[in-house]
Amino acid sequence: MLAQQKEDGSFRYSGKYQRGHFEDTASGCCARPAATMLQYAYNTGDTATRDGGLKALDYMKRFTVPRGAQVWELSLHTPDILASAHLVHAYVRGYQLTGKPEYLAEARRWAISGLPFVYQWSARPVMLYATTPVFGATNWQAPNWIGLPVQWCGEVYAYTLTMLAPYDKTLDWAKLARGILISAEQQQAPDGPMIGCLPDSFTLATQSRNGPFINPAGLVSLEMALEGKVDSLAVAVEGGRRVLAPFPVTIKDGKAVIQARAGVAYQVIIDGKRVVDVKSAGTDTVPLQ
Repeated sequence: MLAQQKEDGSFRYSGKYQRGHFEDTASGCCARPAATMLQYAYNTGDTATRDGGLKALDYMKRFTVPRGAQVWELSLHTPDILASAHLVHAYVRGYQLTGKPEYLAEARRWAISGLPFVYQWSARPVMLYATTPVFGATNWQAPNWIGLPVQWCGEVYAYTLTMLAPYDKTLDWAKLARGILISAEQQQAPDGPMIGCLPDSFTLATQSRNGPFINPAGLVSLEMALEGKVDSLAVAVEGGRRVLAPFPVTIKDGKAVIQARAGVAYQVIIDGKRVVDVKSAGTDTVPLQ
């Protein structure tokens, strides 16, 4: 990603789906690699990806529309909730890494940009908090995705709202994320061979589910995030030290303290460089030196 980044901090797209857009970049085109780099920097403390990600954040301030995040089938110009999600993710991580209030303001701005994609009224049993993925159509023709929610896109957006919520009280972001989760649960296959799986899309008019069906792990992850649980990796930063663990972790007196599960074998990464194997006793202490 660093090799693909341009000198001005941007990322560019060249391909079939550039047609119809007035330039070869877009907010979603830049936000996904920016979020990935800043997530890596957040996890490891890596300075090269941190600097590249922050450079992208500064470049992306020029954008006003969330778009261009799904160029595997949609035009670069198509407004897209997935772009909103990647932008929130990137700017929250940028804020956490730097403490700069301008990045938090951008995260808030892009969180608000996702609201028009979320159904906030209901004329059907399953409709409220369903998420329109894009304001456009695949290959410029069909399907037109308005009225055809793709809830996995909303899940990604909702997850980033849980990242923003502790820092911003402009709106009740957790309530919005919970609503999106509930709509996703309503859309899960209720029976049959795909029971519990999330449909790729849901037709509002007929209340019908459309395949392919998706592993519901994303719903579990979102629910855990809403409940304040560690759904993937936890990071602790203190006194210039950084610890990454698969369980809640704090740094105290020069040691990492991990609240794990007795008997589980896992690893922690210290300062992005040193990997330590742990056989859990329940509460584990790992010296940082």
